[in-house]
Amino acid sequence: MDLSEMLQHQTLDGEQPAVRSAIQAVPQTHELAGQLGGEIAAPLSAALARIDAVLATGKLDRAGLNALRADVEQARRTAIVGQQIHRFAAAKARPSHEQIELGQLLREALLQRAAETEAHGLEVRQVIKPAQVVVDAPMLFSLLQAVLDWSIENARSTIEFRLEVKTWPVNALLSCRFGHQPADQVEDDGSPVGGRYVASRLDTMAWRLVQQAAQSLGLVLSRQDTPATTLLTLEFPRTVNQLMLATAANENDTIELRPAGEPAAQVNHVLVLASRREVRNQVREAIRHMNLMADYAHDIEAAREFIADATPQAVVYEAAMGTESFEALRRDLLARAPRTSFIQISEEGRALEISMHDGRQLTRIGRDAVVESLPSALNFELARAA
Repeated sequence: MDLSEMLQHQTLDGEQPAVRSAIQAVPQTHELAGQLGGEIAAPLSAALARIDAVLATGKLDRAGLNALRADVEQARRTAIVGQQIHRFAAAKARPSHEQIELGQLLREALLQRAAETEAHGLEVRQVIKPAQVVVDAPMLFSLLQAVLDWSIENARSTIEFRLEVKTWPVNALLSCRFGHQPADQVEDDGSPVGGRYVASRLDTMAWRLVQQAAQSLGLVLSRQDTPATTLLTLEFPRTVNQLMLATAANENDTIELRPAGEPAAQVNHVLVLASRREVRNQVREAIRHMNLMADYAHDIEAAREFIADATPQAVVYEAAMGTESFEALRRDLLARAPRTSFIQISEEGRALEISMHDGRQLTRIGRDAVVESLPSALNFELARAA
């Protein structure tokens, strides 16, 4: 039985959920604005109440400080999600199309978030089969991160990811399945949509980002809800059919597709640009087990000396170095090697974000996540540029 058949029969608790098609349009701007405002206002209101209590009592213990930080961080994350939705919706550049090994990219995304899922007490199960898809790589990576954000936000115990290729049409199917409510605490809070059950409390801004990202990528997105479980499915219409490739080769077609994750034969060169020794040491520790040739520069002039002899495939740089001098360096590098990748280390936080800068992708990693996230981000960027 392939995944497409299995999804028609299997749920965590044996219920028969109704398929909720998420091909439907993402909510209108005014609806999204209202939801965004509500999700930001709630934690900020809680934070303000905590501050008022501190002002009244003059006391703030560690637990109260942690709770205050959590409220502010939740509001910040929601605001960032709103920005990401806007970037996807307003993107003017046409997505690039390249062959991606979806299974490898999914494994890297799950590995990157392993510490976070463990901290939330969640178990992640994986059943991943090889699947080559043709898609915009940065946008796909952002979509996988959005799915992880949404599932971690709502899962109660276990998250199961499955990747298979259905028999006809030969499309890759990626599913994410989890229980959002313990079976013994189920409350029927769903809203009927066309007579189908919908767990409306799962329709957070994180879900809106998943919807918008899937729509921008041209994927088929669906969701099946029951009072206890939910199942998200992403179908990739542009899946590489190996039989079709073989036929093309027999007809002397010149098409050649190589897995994006296939390691390059040469040792990759990475330039690390950071003014502070502690940041350079942090990056050095993160990549010391990788097969890389790394140069470390403390200022722009030192960086120029390094690149005078060899052009790096990737530049990892401290956000504070992003001055006009650095932009001139970036332009010079891109003129020599247009596929050079850039990864920015922001001052704080654990986020990893891929955005666009002057029509090119830019990966940002919070400094607190460098050790666990930089290796997978570098692998992804280097494989993509190979």
